Amino acid sequence: MSISNVVELDDVSTYMGNGLHDLIGGSVGGASGVIVGHPFDTIKVRQQTQSRMIAYTSWFNGLKTAFQTESIHGVYKGLSAPLLSFTAVNAVIFSTHGYVMRRLGNSTLTNHALAGCAAGVTQSLVACPAELSKTRLQVLGQGLSRAQFKASVPYKGAVDCLIKTFHNGGLIACYKGLSATAWRDGCGFATYFITYELLCRLFAGSKDNCSPLHLFVAGGLSGMMSWLPSMPYDVVKSKLQVDGVTGTQRYRNTMHCVSEVWKTGGARGFFVGLPVTLVRAFPVNAVTLSVVTLYLREMAKRHRNG
Repeated sequence: MSISNVVELDDVSTYMGNGLHDLIGGSVGGASGVIVGHPFDTIKVRQQTQSRMIAYTSWFNGLKTAFQTESIHGVYKGLSAPLLSFTAVNAVIFSTHGYVMRRLGNSTLTNHALAGCAAGVTQSLVACPAELSKTRLQVLGQGLSRAQFKASVPYKGAVDCLIKTFHNGGLIACYKGLSATAWRDGCGFATYFITYELLCRLFAGSKDNCSPLHLFVAGGLSGMMSWLPSMPYDVVKSKLQVDGVTGTQRYRNTMHCVSEVWKTGGARGFFVGLPVTLVRAFPVNAVTLSVVTLYLREMAKRHRNG
């Protein structure tokens, strides 16, 4: 099947950018994805930031160890931060993507990449503080029971972590790792949206014609693909955001962190945690994108018939 690079905006793409429905669809889809994927995200962060004293031999070993020593609470540490922020994050992602697509006019693959990049960079302003608190809570208190965690960790939760971070270092401290986050999300969402559009065209010609199964598979594969170019930035972001939390601060700035990762791990050092990230990415993004697309498709249908 040949795929034209230029097609008219389909109903879903056209309707994206309607603020209220972007908010509802993105929030429901995003929250569903967060709940499904958070345990895998916890293990990914720990692998990226672990010391030799606390090391997982694989992502499965990490998941098993966390469940055995910390119960289900251990793998859901820091969940409130992404759940609270995903309403805003997904509203920004889908409304920005929709707005840019409507301004560009044609549903070309290049335009989807540009719109995805714009959406990723914009939402990093919301995501960075939320991920900072999430990441710190995921790393602190490893191996502790819930009671031990509450007694030893200085934060009561994600919001308390942000408040204390702000009190200690001001707004700039809450945005530690912003440049790495922006690069990660700009590259990641450009790949995300172009892959999703391409797969939907391969499966059925457009998102409007895709079955729920097609959308599920396209969403999952798009999520996996998006992490390949963005993983190095995610490793740097994670290291910067937990730097100094459990000991002496190690990195002077972003470029110093990049240099240290290269010195200690070479190219492989920038892809620590990739296997568990890919395992997590499929169900999270399959749920998120299929829910959002089906919701926007239904809203577009009602709008057209109303």
